[in-house]
Amino acid sequence: MRIFLLPLLVCSAVLMAEETGQANAEGNALSYALKVAKPLKANVQSRCPDDTALSVVLDAEKQQLWQDYWLDQAKAAKGSALYAWVYGPDWLTRFKHQLFPLTGELQRPARLGDSYRYEYSFEQSEQANVAFPDMLVFDIRFNGFLNAQTPDLQIQLNKDLSRVAGVADLDLALNQRMVHNPCLVATLNSAVEAEQVELKVAGKSVKQLRLSDELLPSRLCVVEIHQQQQVVGSFMMPATQC
Repeated sequence: MRIFLLPLLVCSAVLMAEETGQANAEGNALSYALKVAKPLKANVQSRCPDDTALSVVLDAEKQQLWQDYWLDQAKAAKGSALYAWVYGPDWLTRFKHQLFPLTGELQRPARLGDSYRYEYSFEQSEQANVAFPDMLVFDIRFNGFLNAQTPDLQIQLNKDLSRVAGVADLDLALNQRMVHNPCLVATLNSAVEAEQVELKVAGKSVKQLRLSDELLPSRLCVVEIHQQQQVVGSFMMPATQC
């Protein structure tokens, strides 16, 4: 299996802190109306990062590769944290605990309904100078075993805790957001070109978005992001850019 992002995967504790504000927000329609949009030129697009949280969200195949890897770890990788979570500590750890009891209880095997969390941080973002790195958070639920050797795991992207393009909530990042970031547009256009998503305006497909010199803030269009025949998000742009 070819997994090119897996060495970067890290496991962390549950994210508990609540954020009181959104750093480096894209802004709203009023602030946007006071600016003049610039064209998305080739030299700008070439400087945009291509390994971002948003690029993974828009790539269902890449997410599936991650999930397949985690399932393999839980099934057969005895040295992995995920395997230890499913089956509990190995015999040597249990033996040492009996001889020299550790502080607290020994980790138990996963029980039906237990959850495990993976966090994956990205070094790059479409949004420049973000206060916190973009991050995708996945929740893994233990649903028992399919057979004696295969655990039944349900893996789901946590939209509330994930951070995409500088926005601390995946739903906020992909729904009714005013888009004027050249790198964000570049990521969306790349996803369309790779046939990972389909962009639609008023039910009609859009092959490419653009940032125009012409600005008509009184006329807006809603761009829908379709993936696997489902709408995963939508955002607003001036009609001249659709």
